[in-house]
Amino acid sequence: MTEEAPARFGSKEFKSNGPISILAADGNRYQLDDATNEYFGEIEKALREFDDKDDKKNNIQQRRDDGEEEELKQRNEAIEILANNALEGADGKEVELMMDARCSRLIERLVAHATDEALVFFLRKACRGWKTYALAMNIFGSRVLESVIRQVSKRLVVDGEGSVHHHHATTKERGIQEVLKFKEMLLEKEDVDDGFENEGRNRNNNSDDGEKNNLPEAGPRSCLDNLSYVLSSRATDISFDQRASPVARRVFFLFAGKDMPLNPGGRDKTLAVGQQNYKPQGNLESKLKGATSAEQFDASKKNREKHRDEKNEDRINAFPELLESHTNDVLANVEEVLWDMTDDPCASAYLQAILLSQEGDDASLKWIIPGLLGCAPPEDAPDGELLADLSSDDMKALMQSRSGSHLLEVIVRVAPRTLGAEIWRRFFRDKLMSISKHPVANFVLQSVLGSSKDPAVVASAVSELSALFGTLLYENRAGVIAALLAACLRLKTNEKDCCKALARGVTFKLEKKNANNATAADGTHNEEGGGGSRKGGKSQLARALLFLGNPPHGRCSVLGAAMMQTLAKYPADATVMFLESLCDTDPKTLLQAARDASGSHAIEAILNSRLVKAKHKKAIAELLVDNAVALAVSSGGSRVLEACYRETDNKTKKKIVELCSKREKEIVATRHGVVLFKRLGVKQFQNNASGWEKREEKSAAIRAEFEKEFGFDAPEKEKEENRNKTVLREVPPPPQKRKSRDEIHPGGEDERENDDENDDTIGDKKKSKKEKKEKKEKKERKEKKEKKEKKRK
Repeated sequence: MTEEAPARFGSKEFKSNGPISILAADGNRYQLDDATNEYFGEIEKALREFDDKDDKKNNIQQRRDDGEEEELKQRNEAIEILANNALEGADGKEVELMMDARCSRLIERLVAHATDEALVFFLRKACRGWKTYALAMNIFGSRVLESVIRQVSKRLVVDGEGSVHHHHATTKERGIQEVLKFKEMLLEKEDVDDGFENEGRNRNNNSDDGEKNNLPEAGPRSCLDNLSYVLSSRATDISFDQRASPVARRVFFLFAGKDMPLNPGGRDKTLAVGQQNYKPQGNLESKLKGATSAEQFDASKKNREKHRDEKNEDRINAFPELLESHTNDVLANVEEVLWDMTDDPCASAYLQAILLSQEGDDASLKWIIPGLLGCAPPEDAPDGELLADLSSDDMKALMQSRSGSHLLEVIVRVAPRTLGAEIWRRFFRDKLMSISKHPVANFVLQSVLGSSKDPAVVASAVSELSALFGTLLYENRAGVIAALLAACLRLKTNEKDCCKALARGVTFKLEKKNANNATAADGTHNEEGGGGSRKGGKSQLARALLFLGNPPHGRCSVLGAAMMQTLAKYPADATVMFLESLCDTDPKTLLQAARDASGSHAIEAILNSRLVKAKHKKAIAELLVDNAVALAVSSGGSRVLEACYRETDNKTKKKIVELCSKREKEIVATRHGVVLFKRLGVKQFQNNASGWEKREEKSAAIRAEFEKEFGFDAPEKEKEENRNKTVLREVPPPPQKRKSRDEIHPGGEDERENDDENDDTIGDKKKSKKEKKEKKEKKERKEKKEKKEKKRK
């Protein structure tokens, strides 16, 4: 009989008779005593009772009234008292509890419900001496320490100032005075023996090179001072550790008073799915910057980055002095291993946290960025010469490294304007061909284009890359093109050139695919091409862009749909080839794209765009109307159907409503069916069809009058021309000096008499025309009266 493998420590299957002795990174062993373990077992049972009561209430699903609000308030107060007592009872055993597999989860929940005083008291005890280092390097302690720091950051946010955070699990709101008081408690200094001097003396005695360890200043220190000193003095070990690195990164954002962004391409594993309330850095949306959003991106809006130019000193939840000293100490301690850190995922994320915490402080970033790149300039170096000592080979190696490229993406995103221009001039300009084709370096180029505010940079990129669009599409490097399209839209430059290059690139890709298929041994034929960019006399540009490498019967490409959304905000004269191609698409393919998760957003953006001509919208809507039911039962297609409904005439609207009303049961069964029926007015049509038609005619007339008045559907150039015309009409001509009769007729009395005769003949003609018109109107009135009288008889 084979023996079963022992259960992993900390797993649900793991069972033990009592607390386990844990050897921590500081060389000490930590073990819970039986009394403390039993006490927190009782606390866990008490919390479970509160959870059971809540579950019963949720199952009943009763409506909350004033009595239930009072009951909820009493429950929160009871849990708060329980949490305060539990954390106070942990005096002296904080580290042991945070390292225990079972109690660590309990501590995480207790600190969320405890008061400010209890939380600060617990943090002081846990961060005393080198205990912080032991916790950060432990599998359970690191998670709890990160949760405590996150809870401190949340409680430093004032409610009602645009924040979505709550200071703890209760429903209390925090004001400025409460936050300031909590900040004072965190900065309160206490004079205790932390053991730093003994540790520093031992390290100096054991060091071979005779270097002295930098000790903190003698005297009282706050818990944040201890946290900063421990994490900075052991920064080399902590930055490379997968458990300690997230803790150290969160400390940077605590001192900066900012939310900690997620790693590129991942989510915060310490948070539940419902708590993921901010998006990862370096994602597709950040590189396209508003090109795929509902409203067009406006670079002049200052609220786009609310705290971009705001100083750290002005933030109530920031610790600027601590941030500056902590950053300087960390960079000094990791200087020797700086280049190795760029190749490690954890250490690279650690360096990214330093940059992101300093974002907006151009004076500091001006020297931090060259230091991280290994070319610290002299103090008197002028702007434009800060990276003079950085070699192109080192930059190329960093750009092509998987971890180093993420660091470089953050550098180009947070760099000051002058330093960003120097990075472009030295390492990107005239080198875009090799960078855009590289599987890793192309993401750095996307970040450069997504963060650039200089139209000259984008214009240079368009002129250099426009001939390579076909190659980039064929080699699956479409992300560079999507970022460049968004940059042209954002900065209003080279829009037509970029669209023409995209059309040539898509055509090149189709022709190359067809050529490869023609020379294949099996003789198979690719349906996507069929004779270049045209098939059966119809353009295939739009279909090729939407599916972008995927087979026609497959899913739409995310990047292709994103580029189509961007094109919907371009001027109509720049995108006419793509819009006409979309109108030529067969209904089956268009329906498939409209029901797709990505394609539906692209087609909806085109139908809702104010820059797309009405004839193109109408043609697209007419292709989809016959499949109204298929669109209605799809989540993405239902939005497209609503857009089609808005852009069609009353006859087509009636057809849509009739088709949907026949399949009412099937459509209403979907999650969005009831809302869709309400917006289309299907119930009103079923109850009173004639009333529905009158309402639609009235709403169409009001909308047409509104659009005519404000010109929303006209392109920008036409709008400007119309504005100029109206202005010219409204402004009266300048008053002229009245000429005398002699000045008008210098020829004398004979000429005056001739002019008088001409005036009389002209006046007679006008009178005769007027009389004829009046006679005709009288005759028409008589005929109408006679007809009415005949009908009455």
